[in-house]
Amino acid sequence: PLLLLILVVGYLKLPRIPALGLGFIYGGIVALSCFNTVTMRESNPWDQLIPWNSLHADVERHQPALVAGDNWHFGSRPWFYFSRDGDWEFLELRWAHRDGVLESEASRAGEIDGAVALIRSTRDSSLEGHVSEYQRLVEEGRGAPDVVYEYVPDSPSMIRLKEMLRRGTGQETHQGKVQVVIWKGEEPSVVPPE
Repeated sequence: PLLLLILVVGYLKLPRIPALGLGFIYGGIVALSCFNTVTMRESNPWDQLIPWNSLHADVERHQPALVAGDNWHFGSRPWFYFSRDGDWEFLELRWAHRDGVLESEASRAGEIDGAVALIRSTRDSSLEGHVSEYQRLVEEGRGAPDVVYEYVPDSPSMIRLKEMLRRGTGQETHQGKVQVVIWKGEEPSVVPPE
């Protein structure tokens, strides 16, 4: 707040023409940002666009025994939508990582007979990458995921802009911002009639 006050007082002390020039430049940047936010081209509101009910229905269709989510990216929303209903167990990855049981939980997920679902941000920015680490460990036990759902896609113009800005950085530009990764359970064996 003090820095903002200093900037405002400094701006008010400027002569009229430089103040108008700076105001025009800043106003243009704010207008462009507001336009991009309203047209969903800017990343700021993407976490408000996650269709949690559709995501829940896609997970429920596979009848998982375990659903893993992470409040590093989504706050308490995975817990809110997945821990209170359904016949599955809910695992909070952030706390499993904090408690040092991420590896044992992934090993347990690899041994579950039923389906396992992971709700994650496509780009893992979690502390020490524990979401991607959990997925890697589950893949060691269960193999590659059977189904991956993508949610909250960027507009084509935003994808082009991101690819241009990330050129040479080694960062990949993804289609969607949210993924649901599903490992299907064992299919019940059918015994032919005698």
